[in-house]
Amino acid sequence: MSKDPATVPAEASEPSEDGRVTRAKEQREARREQLLEAGRSVFAERGYHATAISDIIDAADVSRGTFYLYFESKRAIFEEILDDVFARLLESVVTIETAPGNPPVMEQLHDNVHRVLEVIVANRYLPHILRRTAVGIDPDFDDKLADFYKSLTDLLARTLTTGIALGILRPLDTEVVSHCILGSVKELTTFYLGGDPEGAPDTGALVEELIRYNLVGILKK
Repeated sequence: MSKDPATVPAEASEPSEDGRVTRAKEQREARREQLLEAGRSVFAERGYHATAISDIIDAADVSRGTFYLYFESKRAIFEEILDDVFARLLESVVTIETAPGNPPVMEQLHDNVHRVLEVIVANRYLPHILRRTAVGIDPDFDDKLADFYKSLTDLLARTLTTGIALGILRPLDTEVVSHCILGSVKELTTFYLGGDPEGAPDTGALVEELIRYNLVGILKK
C-alpha cells in the first residue's frame, strides 16, 4: 500500500534547504574558479593592457553578465589572481626551526625551496605575469608587488640571520644577499618555468642547483 504523499516527510520528498544552498554555493565557487582560470591564461598570453573582459568571458565560455556577478572589472579579477598566488607562495615558505627534534636545517631549506618551485610549476602563468604584465599597471599594483617582494626578502633575511647565528653561514649583509637570492629565483623561474613544461628541467634538479649556487657559489673548491 502506497503512502499518502501528504504523510511523507518533506525531507524525503524533496531536497533539503541545506542541500540546495550547498549545491548553489559549490556552483558559484566553480564558476568563479572557471573565470579565474580563464583570466590566468589570457593575462599570461596577452598581457594586462591588451586583455579585454570579452577575451576572458570568451575563454571561460560565459556571458558578460555572469562575469559581472563575480568581478566588477578587469582590474578586480587580475588583483584576485595575484593575491591568491602571492598567498600561496608566502604560505609555502615556513620558518626554519632549530630546536631539538626538528629536521636538519639544510633539509628544511631544501623543502622550502621545493615548495616554492612547486607552486610556480602549478601556476606557470605566474612568471610571465609578474615579469611582463603586472609592473606599471598603476601605482597601487606597483605597491602590491613591492610589498610582496619585501615580504620575501624580509623572510630570506631572517633565515640568513638564523644561519649566521648557528654558525652555518659566514657573516654577511643579509639585506644585500636576500635580494641576490630573490633575483636568482626570479630569473630561474622566468626562464625555466614560465614556458613550455616539456622543455623544463626536473623541479628537483632546479632546487639542488639553486641551493648549491646560492650557498656555495661557482668557484671550484
